[in-house]
Amino acid sequence: LIATHACWSIPEMNRLLVEGATHPDCINRLHDELGPAWLSAHQDVLGGELGERLTALAVLIDRTKPFESLSYPKGAEERIRTRLGEDNIRVEIDEPYPIGPFGQQITELVLPGWWCKNIAVDNALISQRAIDGSLLFSIGDNQFRYDRLGLRRGVGDVDGVQSSDRSDHQV
Repeated sequence: LIATHACWSIPEMNRLLVEGATHPDCINRLHDELGPAWLSAHQDVLGGELGERLTALAVLIDRTKPFESLSYPKGAEERIRTRLGEDNIRVEIDEPYPIGPFGQQITELVLPGWWCKNIAVDNALISQRAIDGSLLFSIGDNQFRYDRLGLRRGVGDVDGVQSSDRSDHQV
């Protein structure tokens, strides 16, 4: 596309660039030129987008209906996810509630979704210990610490085994 003109004038030629890069015929020619790996990648992207759209349509609220006629989707196992807080896990802390680093009782913590991809929601809190203003806990094989530095994963001595203390594991 770029090679078709010796000189490009922007913004006058923006439409030509956009249509030349996004028109289905142009994309198909590009896939023919670049081979099956590009076609496969394109199909993966389109499939993902289609899946996201169908998922969104399944939980779409019909705002033309009266509020009292709306209902939550059927099925106890259904869960509506949003991008913000998509797969977060809310951890309820067992009593007696420990006192956190800021002098308040810790009754629950929320683990961010990007930490929770390999944690089953039904995994119970296996162990927890409060030590000097820190709460150490584990879910399955995953260890966490909440202290004055924040919530961190892979950091703790919950069951007598010290794990790494890397700052890239911190929220």
